[in-house]
Amino acid sequence: MKEVHVATYRSESLVLKSILESAGIDSEIQADDPLRGGIFSTDVMGARLYVRDEDTEDALALIADYTAQRAAKASNPEILP
Repeated sequence: MKEVHVATYRSESLVLKSILESAGIDSEIQADDPLRGGIFSTDVMGARLYVRDEDTEDALALIADYTAQRAAKASNPEILP
């Protein structure tokens, strides 16, 4: 398993996990404190996202696309979700 992303908030890691799994890439989340505050807590806890070695390149491409889309929406609020 390779680490492909470190999220500040657990909710971000859940979104990425969903994106990866919809593309057929199995993933695993490891968080320092997975139960504190519930899954949509705003506490900064951090979560690491892992995929199988052979899926690393595809996972990184999907994560980069998601990150780019989020940045574009943040810089231009007129872009629809």
